Formats: sequence, C-alpha cells, structure tokens
Amino acid sequence: MGRGLQKQTDAHHLRPSDISVNAARGNKDFDDGGSLYVDADGATTCRTDNDSWQARDEVKGDIARMLFYMAVRYEGTNGELDL
Repeated sequence: MGRGLQKQTDAHHLRPSDISVNAARGNKDFDDGGSLYVDADGATTCRTDNDSWQARDEVKGDIARMLFYMAVRYEGTNGELDL
C-alpha cells in the first residue's frame, strides 16, 4: 500500500474477551465504580453504571497500555486520525 492509503487500525489494540462481558461494556468509557456486573455465568469483578465500565483488576494494566499506545501512535500527525 502507498503511504497515503494506510488503514487506521492496529492489532495491538485487540485482546480476547468474554462475549457477554464485551457486549455489556459496548462503547462505555473506562472509569471507576458502579454496580457489580452479573452475566449468565454469575457475578464478575467488573463494575458498570449507565455510561462507564470498570474492568477487572487483572486487566487494567493491559488496557491502560493499549490505550496509551493508540494515543501515542495515532496523534493526528502525517495525515493520520487523531485519537
């Protein structure tokens, strides 16, 4: 591909996820607090409210690194999207 035709995607931002937990999170922003999320398998350690999602402690560092990478990688320079 030519330089101007690069896609604005990145495999570093993907990770495996439980289907029902991922669907419940949807497009909610990451934040602290909310009610404990319970799916068909029972209670999880995730918390949610009407507009935010708190991931389980075991994955918070992974999520922070992914978001930091994307923010640095796609700063809006050289014709790229600014995330």
